Amino acid sequence: HFDKMEHELNLLSANMNLITKKSQEIATNLSGKRDELTKVSTTHFLLNKIQFILELPAKMEGLIEEGKFVETVDDYIKAKKALDSYSHFPSIKSINLECNEMLDQVKNKFYEQLLNNSSEPAEINESIEYLIKLNENPTKLCDKYFEMCNQKLNSSLKTIRVQLEQDNNGNIMDILQF
Repeated sequence: HFDKMEHELNLLSANMNLITKKSQEIATNLSGKRDELTKVSTTHFLLNKIQFILELPAKMEGLIEEGKFVETVDDYIKAKKALDSYSHFPSIKSINLECNEMLDQVKNKFYEQLLNNSSEPAEINESIEYLIKLNENPTKLCDKYFEMCNQKLNSSLKTIRVQLEQDNNGNIMDILQF
């Protein structure tokens, strides 16, 4: 049976050589198409990026009208690198200027939220986080935060003083009783 095995091994070797040759032909034929596909994919990605940038001002304006300030900042941050890179083009420069004007509105809303006495801690933290993302001065943010804390503390202290001075019957309340 060794003769038969030798014959089968020779056939296998010939088939392997044929498979290798065909595989190389396919790879050669596809290499040009692979390069073409890569170029098309890259072009598609760049077109999507340009479309996002061109639609950004209208999208930001809609988000601001809806009160979605966080999404507005997130979208701007996604496009910021491209806007900065291509700011030498007049159209991109005008888009960047328009976006920056809208961001000023958003910053004002975040500052209002930061200084609002009825704001929850989560809202305050979000405001500070996004103001930092928008490159606001951290020292200025600290001052505004402490200003808001001071207002809340003074309001609480005023309420406590009134409660300490009189109870419901007009009697002065003892601090230990409070």
